[in-house]
Amino acid sequence: MLSWYALTAHALAKRVALSLLASDEVRQPLSREIEFLETYRKMSWRKFLKYSYDILFAFSEMEQALSAKLEIVISSLDNMHNSNNDIVGVIEDFWARDNLFAFETAAYEQAVDKYLAKRTQITLWPVAFLFRFFDLPVIRFQR
Repeated sequence: MLSWYALTAHALAKRVALSLLASDEVRQPLSREIEFLETYRKMSWRKFLKYSYDILFAFSEMEQALSAKLEIVISSLDNMHNSNNDIVGVIEDFWARDNLFAFETAAYEQAVDKYLAKRTQITLWPVAFLFRFFDLPVIRFQR
């Protein structure tokens, strides 16, 4: 019985760890296995001997099927990893574009301020009158 307790303890720990990482399609069979193991983990000798064939057969079947479930979880983690990289890439691209936009708008506003300061100089008045370049619209970005 002690070896059975040890086996079920390890089996439960493996399945609980996998169920935390697994998607819904893998989590449901794992939760059924966890319920089964918790039901038959601690029992009397008589009950174990009475149901031992069914319990051990189900246990060995669960252990054999666990490798397939593990592959599904690992492949889903790889897919999640790729999608997380895609999501991280999109977020980084957004922030990079936002930072560039902030830099460009600040540079534009500084250029407009310099232009407005220069156009008030007396030396530019005749040229401004001839070419009418005072009509630059002032644009301010709300950041």
